[in-house]
Amino acid sequence: MAGSSEGPLGEIVVTCLAGALAPGLPREIRLTQVGRLTVDEVISRVDALSGHAGVRASVERYCAVLVNGTSVQHKAGWQTPVEPGDRVAIVAPMGGGAQSRIGDCGSCTGEASPALFGRSRPAIKK
Repeated sequence: MAGSSEGPLGEIVVTCLAGALAPGLPREIRLTQVGRLTVDEVISRVDALSGHAGVRASVERYCAVLVNGTSVQHKAGWQTPVEPGDRVAIVAPMGGGAQSRIGDCGSCTGEASPALFGRSRPAIKK
């Protein structure tokens, strides 16, 4: 792929926490000897390595994709760059809870809950 020749080579770790929404994906996949890729290229490689038909379509339709803890929706979408050393997570969407209200988690403002990521991040500027 075109993006794989840019920059130094290294490892990108992909963690799958999507369960039944992306059947066939192992909990962790390590892409080794890769350079800078896009999320699109990472997901294509994960799909090819999984050996199960339809994984990519399931991820695109049902799952959230995060790079280093930030949703790609808050970045450049599927064209978000992924560098060696980055962590990509494929997760099932979550919501609700007895005490939660819209905006309590900070996702609407871009401020992630420290309980979720162990640190806070600045809000996304509008």
